[in-house]
Amino acid sequence: MRYKYILLAFLLFPLLSYGQSGNLTIFSESGDKFYLVLNGEQQNDVAQTNVRIEELNQPYYSTRIIFENQKIPDIVKNLQVTDMTGVYMDVTYKIQRTGNRVDLNYFSMGPVKPKYIAPGNMYVRHYGRHGKDGDNEHHQYEHGSDRDRDYGDRGRDRDHRRVEIYPMNDADFAQAKEAVRNGKFSETMLATAKGILANNWLTTKQVMEMCKVFSFEDSKLEFAKAAYTRTTDPTNYFKVANVFSFSSSKEDLINFVNANSVKTNTDNGGRRGRYNTPVAMDNSSFAEAKATIKNGSFDETMIATAKSIMSNNYFTTDQVLELCKLFSFDDSKLQIAKAAYSRTLDRNNFFRVANSLSFSSSKDDLNNFIAGQR
Repeated sequence: MRYKYILLAFLLFPLLSYGQSGNLTIFSESGDKFYLVLNGEQQNDVAQTNVRIEELNQPYYSTRIIFENQKIPDIVKNLQVTDMTGVYMDVTYKIQRTGNRVDLNYFSMGPVKPKYIAPGNMYVRHYGRHGKDGDNEHHQYEHGSDRDRDYGDRGRDRDHRRVEIYPMNDADFAQAKEAVRNGKFSETMLATAKGILANNWLTTKQVMEMCKVFSFEDSKLEFAKAAYTRTTDPTNYFKVANVFSFSSSKEDLINFVNANSVKTNTDNGGRRGRYNTPVAMDNSSFAEAKATIKNGSFDETMIATAKSIMSNNYFTTDQVLELCKLFSFDDSKLQIAKAAYSRTLDRNNFFRVANSLSFSSSKDDLNNFIAGQR
C-alpha cells in the first residue's frame, strides 16, 4: 500500500507543479511587432507579433509593450496571471487597433496545460531564461534614444545589467494607496508600502501622495527614505520635504538625501536635454525649489535643502543670484555660491554672483574660489 501512495505522488507531482506557475500570451491582432517587458526585464530581443512567456510564479506583472514602430505609444498595464481564487492560469491578451488607438485587451483564460505545443509563429520564453537558445541574459530595450532612459545604478539589476524603469500608472497607484490604507497599524502600513516599493517605481509626486496616507511624521519619514532610491525623478525629490510638519523631519530627510545622493542619466546627475546636454531647472521647478528652501526655519536647514537640490539639478547664474538672495548673511550666501558654481551652466557670467555679497572680504573669497576651480 505504501508503494502505491509513493507511485501516486510521483505521478501527481508534475501536475501539481504546473499549478504553481502561470503562462502569459500576448499577440498582435493588427500585426504590429512589439517588444514585451515584464517587471522591467525585456523578454524578446527581436520584435514579434506573438509572444508567450511561461513559468510565471507571481500573480501580477508590471507590463510594458514597446512597438517596433516608434510612432505607436507604449502600452503600460499591470497584468494578472491567476484567477480570482489565486490559481495560476494560462492567460491571453491581444493588441487591438481601433482607429488610431492601439490598446491591450483581455482575450482568454484557461487551465495551465503541460507540454504546450506552440505554433510556428509564436516566440516562447521560460521566464528567467532566454527563449529557445538558452541564453540567460535579460536585455534592456535600446530602440530609439528617446525611450532609452539610463538611471545609472538605479536602472540596473543585481547583476548590474540595465533594465527599464517607469513609474506605476494611475490605476495601479490608486490600488497601492488603498492597500496601504487598509493596514490597521502604522507598522503594517509601512510594511505594505515597502513591499510595494520592492517591485515598483514611483514619481516624486506619488511619493508625496503616499506620505500623506500616514498620520505620523516618523512613518512618513521612514517611507520617504525608503522611496528615494525607487523614484524615477530624483531631481524633484526636494519637494517631498514639504509634506512634513516639523523642521527636524525635513532636516532628517534632506541629510539622508545628501548622504545617499543618486545619479541620474549621467555621472554628474542633473537634467539633460537633446544630445545629452545639461539643462537648467525650468521656471516652475525653480520656483518650487525656492519655496522649499524658504520653508526652512534656520539657515542651516535652508543651506542643506539648497545643496540637496543642487546635487541633482543645473542652474543659470541668474538662478544662483536668486538663491543667494534668500539668505540674510554673507556666510550663508557664500556657501550657496560656492556649492552652486560646479552646477552652473553659464560660468562665464558667474562673476555677477559677487554682487549679492555685502562685504569685500566675502567677494574676495568667492573670486579666489572661482580662480582656484580653473
